[in-house]
Amino acid sequence: MQSMNRRDFLKSASVTVAGLAMAAKPFPKAGPNAKKPNIIVIMADDISAREFPTYKIPNPTAGDAPCSTPVIEKMVKDGIQFQHSWATPLCHPTRGEIMTGRYACRTKWWSNRFGPYKDDKGAALYDYHLTLGQIAKQAGYAAQMVGKWQLEGERSGYSFDEYVMTPAGKYAARAPKGTSHEGKPSYYWNPGYTLINHPSLSEGKSDESFRTTWKDYAANIELKFIKDFMKRQHNTDTPFFVYWPAHMGHGNWDYENNRMGQPGVPPMDEKDYPGTEHINAKAPDGTIVRKTKPGMNYHIQYIDYLLGELIKQAEQLGILENTVIILTTDNGSGGYGKGPEGVIKETGALVPLFIYGPGYVKPRGVVDEPADLSDIAPTVAELMRLDCTAAAEKYGLKTNNSEYEFDGKSLLPYLAGKKNTHRDWIYSYNAEYQMVRTKNVVRDGLGTYWDCRGTNDQEKYRCIKNPEKSDLIAEIELIDKVIDKHPIPDLDSELYYRYIEYKGGGLARFYRGHIEDSDVPPIGRALLTLNRAKIAQLKKDQKLAEKLYHQVLQVKPEQTRNKKLLKKLRSSAEMNLKKLK
Repeated sequence: MQSMNRRDFLKSASVTVAGLAMAAKPFPKAGPNAKKPNIIVIMADDISAREFPTYKIPNPTAGDAPCSTPVIEKMVKDGIQFQHSWATPLCHPTRGEIMTGRYACRTKWWSNRFGPYKDDKGAALYDYHLTLGQIAKQAGYAAQMVGKWQLEGERSGYSFDEYVMTPAGKYAARAPKGTSHEGKPSYYWNPGYTLINHPSLSEGKSDESFRTTWKDYAANIELKFIKDFMKRQHNTDTPFFVYWPAHMGHGNWDYENNRMGQPGVPPMDEKDYPGTEHINAKAPDGTIVRKTKPGMNYHIQYIDYLLGELIKQAEQLGILENTVIILTTDNGSGGYGKGPEGVIKETGALVPLFIYGPGYVKPRGVVDEPADLSDIAPTVAELMRLDCTAAAEKYGLKTNNSEYEFDGKSLLPYLAGKKNTHRDWIYSYNAEYQMVRTKNVVRDGLGTYWDCRGTNDQEKYRCIKNPEKSDLIAEIELIDKVIDKHPIPDLDSELYYRYIEYKGGGLARFYRGHIEDSDVPPIGRALLTLNRAKIAQLKKDQKLAEKLYHQVLQVKPEQTRNKKLLKKLRSSAEMNLKKLK
């Protein structure tokens, strides 16, 4: 097969949507000799769907600054963009969800610093759940993890064959002394890396760190290792799986401007990315580095460039039609949807999801089928044709003599064109705040129902004040069933009190910011008030705690649709009032 350079890929408009639909293979044969697809899953960091121009959502972080995504535009045309795709509003619970295909009601990874970690029972996901690396290993794949770690447990337990991790090692540049992020490592320019089980390691070593310079950019380093991995596995006719939790999008120290932000990225071709502004920046050691100006828009553009390089590599190896690429992010953008505020409407949960694979994905373009990141693991498993129950048993995971269960649902029947629908609802959470979405209704973390028909601009969502009289009552009733099915965490556990001790200030501000909001229904007020009461109790403010617990008890079952949830909140308030007496 002749190779295609990146510009040829962008220009190959002669392969139209219709043409690719004809070329797209149906379900691959499941026989033992059928060739398994290569899979690349990329999860960028702290980037809302609104930052990607193809979503056409108003008010991206960079405003009207230039942001071109020619590769992504073609991926959407020849693949699928899920307009309603959810993660959680924070990175840690999302990483648990994408790694296992399970929600926090199983993994207990409820929020950042809320869940088992370090030496706690259940901290390592692989102790109780099948993880992406284990799925790949049992399916006969070579598996590589590149980028950000942010998991608990031993790396070997996740069963990837090799790791390229950052920030790691002793060589990373650090934010200057006297700054707000003093000593924090760089994970863009002059980053630190540790290689684990990589063939380039010195003899006798299983891990090793290496130096970089101020002219070295993290994503370029990671891309190089991924392309090398792809080539090595292709040369041995081994199917491969790459999981790339990249830092792109996340704030880091911007050395040129002496502040946190999205530092500039390497130079970009003006023909593909018009309007890109470049600067000659002086690094701390005096090195002059050519790069773009800082900004989220340039991080989006560089993600687009990286995708183009991966597609080019797959095409040059002759494996593009047997490769599936998935791009998403872990939560909403910092300062917009990330954190406690991300449970309002869907600001923290709404993330991009693009899936491209000429031999496996029927081109559908932009679709309004709901999907969430719990769907990734079962999709990967089905693409790999793995018997997950047998795999779980090999790892000693309990299945109670039944099939191994994911909370997510495989997207493969929808991707391959076997079905024209995927699922009726998606789910998200941050601690005790639960969110559910159907095609037309969002139930946010404070229990407010929003009519989102006809718009993707959350500012234009319409509050459903009287759900019982809404013409969307069928979807609202479905949402209520989902809420009942997924229990919130134990709000009187040691894990919860450890969480609110760490997050108390931010949670108190969240309470003050929304307790008087007219859109918040009684169940939302009960959630906010119970959380605030526990913070007061932790600070030994008994008088305030008692007052707030009594306010929780003033919310009656007839005031909410979520009676099962309210019962749990009231029970906690009653128990703590007895403790205070």
